Amino acid sequence: MSRLQFALLFVAALPSLCFGGALFSPQLDKNFSAPTAPVGVVTVLTFNAVNPNGMASLTNVSFNDPLPPGMAVANPSGITSTCISAVTALPAATNISVTIGNLAGGATCTITVNVVSITPGLKQNVTSPITAANAAPGPAATANITITEPAAFLVSYFPNLNVADSVINVTNPGSDGAGLAAGTTAATTGAICANVYAFSPDEQMVSCCSCPVTPNGLVSLSVQRDLISNTLTPAVPTSIVVKLVATPPVAGSCQGSAAALATFSRSITAWGTKVHAGATPGTLATTEVPFSWGQLSLGEADRLRQLCNFIGSNGSGFGVCRSCRLGGLGAGRL
Repeated sequence: MSRLQFALLFVAALPSLCFGGALFSPQLDKNFSAPTAPVGVVTVLTFNAVNPNGMASLTNVSFNDPLPPGMAVANPSGITSTCISAVTALPAATNISVTIGNLAGGATCTITVNVVSITPGLKQNVTSPITAANAAPGPAATANITITEPAAFLVSYFPNLNVADSVINVTNPGSDGAGLAAGTTAATTGAICANVYAFSPDEQMVSCCSCPVTPNGLVSLSVQRDLISNTLTPAVPTSIVVKLVATPPVAGSCQGSAAALATFSRSITAWGTKVHAGATPGTLATTEVPFSWGQLSLGEADRLRQLCNFIGSNGSGFGVCRSCRLGGLGAGRL
């Protein structure tokens, strides 16, 4: 036998010589795209399957991920994989199954699946051990996520817009924290983004926008001049339903937050001044009432996000409501 042939045989046998005839077990880690998420909001679950053997492939690498109670695969499931693999993750299913036919030595295969929770609480997600046909099983992988209560929102309606204006006043009580410095921008500590969604009575979104509200700050919107003066729909409604959803700023900005709507805050309070018939026939009166609290139903956050994203991306400019104004608009300005 030549030296070259001996060397080739030695390299081929190296994994067995080094590891006592057995290959190292496959390894698995996993993580959620965010540490917390509200009920009904999609997060991405990422798996990383690793072959720690530098030169030898692992075959038929597989694992199952039974999702914890109250969590399921989202619709769409959004499956991605960086290797040739069979991933079973049907929308609404509570188990994810992965098989990788061949995982080369030293390689990592990354797989992602969209998941969603329908109940709040700490979700501890533990996989089965990861197995291979030619190695001992590797340990299970664990990832945790805290699911908060469904996203809270404020809602109110505004009638008689064909005869007079109505106004909305929004403030930030500071429950998300605040710094010593005052300010009016989303970069101010404790600021929130007040995301505004206006709907016609037949449920068409006519406008959406977002504005920063700093702790104890006060901003206002004129329904006629800010919400229905540039509607997406050709017809201008004479009454609308308005939803307000607060989110933390992203990188000190509220730009695009109404169309993103990912992480929510309860740090928002609002009042609406409504126009109605006065006590004397033929006269008008105004009443200022607080918005009502509610919970976004499953799918409603996605619906708001998608409708507002369409408004922002269609390029026409219609349906983008005007920015909030500092100060408070009151009945005297009607």
